[in-house]
Amino acid sequence: MEPQVTLNVTFKNEIQSFLVSDPENTTWADIEAMVKVSFDLN
Repeated sequence: MEPQVTLNVTFKNEIQSFLVSDPENTTWADIEAMVKVSFDLN
Protein backbone atom coordinates (compact mmCIF):
# COMPACT_ATOMS: atom_id res chain seq x y z
CA MET A 1 0.00 0.00 0.00
CA GLU A 2 1.36 3.42 -0.97
CA PRO A 3 1.79 6.03 1.72
CA GLN A 4 -0.71 8.86 1.62
CA VAL A 5 0.83 12.31 1.31
CA THR A 6 -0.98 15.49 2.26
CA LEU A 7 0.61 18.83 1.51
CA ASN A 8 -0.55 21.86 3.51
CA VAL A 9 0.14 25.25 1.92
CA THR A 10 -0.37 28.70 3.43
CA PHE A 11 -0.38 31.76 1.18
CA LYS A 12 -1.52 35.20 2.35
CA ASN A 13 -3.30 33.71 5.38
CA GLU A 14 -5.21 31.23 3.22
CA ILE A 15 -4.54 27.58 4.00
CA GLN A 16 -5.22 24.74 1.59
CA SER A 17 -4.51 21.03 1.80
CA PHE A 18 -3.61 18.93 -1.20
CA LEU A 19 -3.81 15.16 -1.29
CA VAL A 20 -1.04 13.78 -3.47
CA SER A 21 -2.74 10.67 -4.81
CA ASP A 22 0.30 9.11 -6.48
CA PRO A 23 3.42 10.32 -4.64
CA GLU A 24 5.68 7.86 -6.46
CA ASN A 25 4.94 9.53 -9.80
CA THR A 26 4.05 13.10 -8.82
CA THR A 27 6.70 15.70 -9.67
CA TRP A 28 7.40 19.07 -8.09
CA ALA A 29 6.11 20.62 -11.33
CA ASP A 30 2.77 18.84 -10.73
CA ILE A 31 2.65 20.19 -7.16
CA GLU A 32 3.55 23.69 -8.34
CA ALA A 33 0.77 23.61 -10.93
CA MET A 34 -1.81 22.48 -8.34
CA VAL A 35 -0.79 25.25 -5.96
CA LYS A 36 -0.77 27.94 -8.66
CA VAL A 37 -4.25 27.00 -9.88
CA SER A 38 -5.68 26.75 -6.36
CA PHE A 39 -4.35 30.13 -5.26
CA ASP A 40 -5.06 31.75 -8.64
CA LEU A 41 -1.40 32.58 -9.30
CA ASN A 42 0.22 33.09 -12.70
